[in-house]
Amino acid sequence: YPMTRTHLLGKGDIDLWLLGHTHVPHPESAGGRIYYAGTPEPDGMDCRHGGSCWVIEVDEGGRLSADLHHPGTYRFEDRSEKVEDGAALQRLIDEYEGRRHTVLRLRVEGWIPREDYDHYIRSGENRLYRGVSDSVAHLLNLDLSDLHPQIDQEVIDRAFSRGSFPHRLMQEVAEHGDRRALQLAYELIREVKEDEAG
Repeated sequence: YPMTRTHLLGKGDIDLWLLGHTHVPHPESAGGRIYYAGTPEPDGMDCRHGGSCWVIEVDEGGRLSADLHHPGTYRFEDRSEKVEDGAALQRLIDEYEGRRHTVLRLRVEGWIPREDYDHYIRSGENRLYRGVSDSVAHLLNLDLSDLHPQIDQEVIDRAFSRGSFPHRLMQEVAEHGDRRALQLAYELIREVKEDEAG
């Protein structure tokens, strides 16, 4: 039965309300007569605190003292990371080493040198996936859909028919040596192709 703060506090004969259901502790610091413990252990990706519980003492005179504790062990992390090279991927692996109490959902995006992409992603073992998943409690998801090898002749030849307008355009941009322009041209052409297909 829903009750407002005014309704609860209007019950003058009740010194302390200990409520539940929500998994977020309330208040953020001691004070007042209404307390939600939260949940002692984080329990999902939307749980941003380290678990919570109140230790509350009420003396014979009805005065109370309350201390908020964070007893949780596990942490849920939802992360998005933009990378430019293999060193950034290695830093990600190193950062999660030993994080045995982390449940992680990780999205990695960017354009990295082909040799780095081949080493960390295309290798038979997917070094990025293995390096992170072996370190954390659980890797819920590793989204690599927007992580690509930098555009080179092999990518151009694989993506576009030789002699087609997109292939000729990409070749021309590639000859000027502007890597960012090459990647932008590739993304724009891909978007147009997806729009036409959809």
